Amino acid sequence: MAIYTTELRRLIECGFDIGLNDYPIFDEDYRPILNQKIIDHYYMCEIGAETAGLFRHYLHTKMQEIMPYYNKLYLSQEIEFNPLRDFDETTEETRKHTGKVDTAGEAHDVTTTTGATQGTASNSTTTSASSSGLSVSSDTPQGMLATTDIIDNKYASTAQKDEDSSSGSSTGSSTTGTQYNDSKSGDAASSSTTDTLIDDIIGKHYFGYGKSKSPSELLLEYRKTFLNIDLMIIKELEDLFMMIF
Repeated sequence: MAIYTTELRRLIECGFDIGLNDYPIFDEDYRPILNQKIIDHYYMCEIGAETAGLFRHYLHTKMQEIMPYYNKLYLSQEIEFNPLRDFDETTEETRKHTGKVDTAGEAHDVTTTTGATQGTASNSTTTSASSSGLSVSSDTPQGMLATTDIIDNKYASTAQKDEDSSSGSSTGSSTTGTQYNDSKSGDAASSSTTDTLIDDIIGKHYFGYGKSKSPSELLLEYRKTFLNIDLMIIKELEDLFMMIF
């Protein structure tokens, strides 16, 4: 039973607008939820103003002043992260290689196979042969004949010397040359391609715990961040009610 003013429930039951319809809020879908919590908490409390109109003005003004700050708290709670990580790092590495692009400068998803063969064969053959012979006939076999005398046809009745020599060489070489085989499969829209230098960016992601704190320490710190934002807002409105039961 009201003593000094009127209870909030009396205003709600008669359909009076208490001024909770246009204060800034992070999500309009959450407005009826927060409003109902405020009404339920102060439902049996007397308003802290002489008239219902003054109470509506004070409540509207208060919500306009405090909600920009609490909206940021609401949004911060929606940020998702792993509380059991004390480091999360991403690195990038660039690798260069040669790939194919068409003449218009558009890269294609292609598979390129390139092969090259090269060889040189050579052979060399050298042959040489020599032969000599000496046939002597002498009517005076008791006399010694020197070889030089025989060759010069001295003292011998007949003498015949045969010498034959031959030599030759052959050298051959053959080169198979260099043969390149290049095949491409993929986008067939391009009629000609050219080699170009392509950069591949490789990203690496490192994360975990143990650099600064243990998992239990990280969990304890995470628990300290828990906020009951709805109750914080409700507490801000206490000076608008008589708080007499």
